[in-house]
Amino acid sequence: MAAQAQQVSDETTLNGKTSPHYYLSNPALLLNFLTTSPDVCKRIAAHPTLTNTLIEKILAPDFHDGMRDVVRPALGSFPPAGFAEDFGSILQFLSTLLLYQAEMESVHPRLKELIPKLKEWNKQYKNSHVKTIRNVCERMIGQINGMDPEMITMMRKFQEDALSCGVASCRVRGAASLTVCGTCKIQRYCGRDHQKADWKYHKHICNKGLVDPTQYLKQQIILWVGYLALGMELRECLR
Repeated sequence: MAAQAQQVSDETTLNGKTSPHYYLSNPALLLNFLTTSPDVCKRIAAHPTLTNTLIEKILAPDFHDGMRDVVRPALGSFPPAGFAEDFGSILQFLSTLLLYQAEMESVHPRLKELIPKLKEWNKQYKNSHVKTIRNVCERMIGQINGMDPEMITMMRKFQEDALSCGVASCRVRGAASLTVCGTCKIQRYCGRDHQKADWKYHKHICNKGLVDPTQYLKQQIILWVGYLALGMELRECLR
């Protein structure tokens, strides 16, 4: 999906593997945040080029070590995230995208080449404090090999049930209890009052992603292998 256009650049600092921006950039924050929404995942799944580009990046022989060794910048007043957090986030991101693919065989011709890497990382990070890495590696192996349809349905329902109102203080959850923004078809609200209250934040992103052509979406993936840092809310970045 298209994140913020100003982040797209051909500068060496963004595309060189020695730069932290090759792995981490501000579009990553928006992209990874939005994929917590099943609506976003379904729309990304409609553009297989995006998922394929991410798979190619992770399959690169120097991907793991390059991401590990890069110097990480701070995010405003937040300290840099550690490598394990970043690595777990990108694996989780791919797993989420695969959840909404109809047929694994049609995703990428080299998809099964990820399995040896996932097994290696599962073993390498079995004692890591970031449990996401091991959990996602195990889950993604199952996804690639062909996950049980009932399990897929359960995981998708879990994501639907985790949807929440766009007002952070609201405790209403679940797709059945929420209505979707009529413009972007992504953000959910418990009612009109909270939708109006959230507009001062939501207007910055409403319908500004997910509408650009596949080539632009592909650029965003190429620019970023990223993370959702320290649980920071998106609205804090947009103020």
